[in-house]
Amino acid sequence: MGLPGRFSYFYFNDQQFPFGSWRRNDRPLPDELRNPDWYHRRGQIRNYDVSPETEHGDISSLKDYANDDDAIGSAVINALIKAHCYWIREADVDGFRVDAVKHMGALACSRFCSNIREYAYSLGKRGFFLYGEVATPSDDVYNRYIGQNTSVGDGTVFFGLDSVLDFRLAEGIPGDDNNAPLRDVLKGFKGPQTLFNRLEAQRERALNRVRLGAIW
Repeated sequence: MGLPGRFSYFYFNDQQFPFGSWRRNDRPLPDELRNPDWYHRRGQIRNYDVSPETEHGDISSLKDYANDDDAIGSAVINALIKAHCYWIREADVDGFRVDAVKHMGALACSRFCSNIREYAYSLGKRGFFLYGEVATPSDDVYNRYIGQNTSVGDGTVFFGLDSVLDFRLAEGIPGDDNNAPLRDVLKGFKGPQTLFNRLEAQRERALNRVRLGAIW
């Protein structure tokens, strides 16, 4: 993980900041990931719902990969694909959680998922499972990443994810007892209608899109 030294930088007009240093001289691995040019270096995200800040900024101290649609972005994604394929082969992995998906470039996510799944298929893993972490309670945002009509802007992008984590179920809708956070249902503070509503939403989405992984 890159360190900013004594200073904490925050996103501002897509300005690039000094990279900092590594905690260890022999990390990270593979070696290519030690290249400062492979990171956006735009400082910490302030607004997690505004582009390009959400794609270029750092999540706290976690440095954001420069996974844009260019030569560096291609090299970054290729290195990550190779590293993940290594673990599929060596550890017999059957699936991955693709973390912080909404902070990835659309093409980068699509390329990563497609190549990982293709490699898994070559090893006989026909049911390799890829689910994304999309930190939002918005069904409209979920619909951009899964199903047959995924999109970014006016274009169609097939992200290659089987499913996403259901933050809508985790966070609920404030003031709506029928869409309460799951923790409130489990503690008996709210009735079970929330669960019924989420299952029904999944069923409708699956019927409308033919194929969809469970959103859990």
